[in-house]
Amino acid sequence: MRMKMSTREYIDKNIRLIKEFDTYLLDHPELYDDIPNKATVVITVDDDQEFNAESLRIGFLRKARRPLVEARKSSQSWSIRALTPQAA
Repeated sequence: MRMKMSTREYIDKNIRLIKEFDTYLLDHPELYDDIPNKATVVITVDDDQEFNAESLRIGFLRKARRPLVEARKSSQSWSIRALTPQAA
């Protein structure tokens, strides 16, 4: 059984995924249309519920009055969707 992800592991994984998402956006600029101006982007990934739960928790804490979107990595592609508290 896997132990809980440490803060350091979460941060390292999040930074790695942010870099991957940024690179993906450069190759798929049409996705920019799905991200509202000044939105908070929450990174999630298939098959890691612990990471996703922490990302969503932090995203909803930081949202304030900004739009909130999820950037989800599935295999080698990314999808974007708007989030509401009910969608989490």
